[in-house]
Amino acid sequence: MFISVVIPLFNKEAFILRAIHSVLNQTYSNFELIIVNDGSTDDSANLVQTIADARVRLFQQSNGGVSKARNKGVELAQADWVAFLDADDEYLPHFLETMVSFILENRDPNICMVGANYYLGDTSHVSLDIEIGNGIYSYFDLFGNQRSPNHSSTTVVCKDKFIETGGFPEGVKQFEDWIAWFKLGFAGHFGYISTPLGIYHRVECSASRSKRNMKAFFDDAVLLPQLVYQYTKNNSLEAGKRESAINCISEFSFNIAVILAHHGGKILALKMLRFVKLTSLLKNREWKWKKLIVHLIIPQYLKTVYWRAYGKI
Repeated sequence: MFISVVIPLFNKEAFILRAIHSVLNQTYSNFELIIVNDGSTDDSANLVQTIADARVRLFQQSNGGVSKARNKGVELAQADWVAFLDADDEYLPHFLETMVSFILENRDPNICMVGANYYLGDTSHVSLDIEIGNGIYSYFDLFGNQRSPNHSSTTVVCKDKFIETGGFPEGVKQFEDWIAWFKLGFAGHFGYISTPLGIYHRVECSASRSKRNMKAFFDDAVLLPQLVYQYTKNNSLEAGKRESAINCISEFSFNIAVILAHHGGKILALKMLRFVKLTSLLKNREWKWKKLIVHLIIPQYLKTVYWRAYGKI
C-alpha cells in the first residue's frame, strides 16, 4: 500500500530536518513525502533541498497558513491515504508500518481517518490516557475533556473523504485541526491506535503557544460549535452519534467560555455559553461553574490585584 506524507513548513529551519529524517527512517518505505513550503523567510526550504531522496517533493507557495499548506499537500498527494506531520514534530520509526497494517486489517469502507496516541516532548510522557484498545470507534465517543484522541502529527486520512468534507478550514489559526476531525467524524468512522507513534514537541514559537487575542480566539473557537449544531440540524444521524457530538461540543464551549472570562472577555464568554447543554455539564463540574462565575462577576482589576497577592484564581 502506497501512502503520502504531508509536512506544512513555515520558518522551522531548526526542526525540519529532524521531521524529514523521522519519515525517511521509517520501517515502511512505500511512501512519498510532500513538503509544502508556506512562504518561509528563513533557511527552511534550502535545508529541504539538501535531502537527496527521490521520495521527497518540495512545493513552494506564498504564505497562506498551515491549513492552506496541508490542503495543498493533500491535493498533490498520489496515494489514497495521507498522513500529516508538523515540521517541528517527529514520527517514531514504526508509525507508517503500524498505520498501513491497521488500515489493511480493518477494511471498513467507512473509515475516514486513523489516529494514534503520541508522546509529549520525549518518550517518557504519553499524552493520552484513554483506556481503550485499538479499534474502530465514533470519533465523538473518544473526544473529551478538551482533548482529541489524535494529534495532527499522528493522523492519517482517507484522501477522498478529506476532500469531500472540505479539508482544513483556511484562514483559521486555532482549532483548525479539530474542525477537520469533527467533519470527518460526521462522515464516517475513526480508527484508534493506542500505542504512541509520534512525538509532539512544544515549541515556543508554534501557533498553539502564541499569546491569545481574545476576539480572534473566540472567532476561531466558535466555528466548531457552529459546525456541529448546523450539521446535526441538517443531517440525519444515529441518536448515539448525535448525542455524543453535542456533548463534546457542549463541554468544549464551556471550557472556551471559562478561558474567555478569565482573560476579560466576558461578553464573548456569554456568547459562547449559548452552545452549552447544561445537562451534560452540571455533573462534577461545580468547580468550573464557580470559576466561570468568579471571572464573570469580579472586575478584572480586582482579579489582577488578587493574582499578584495570592496567585492564580
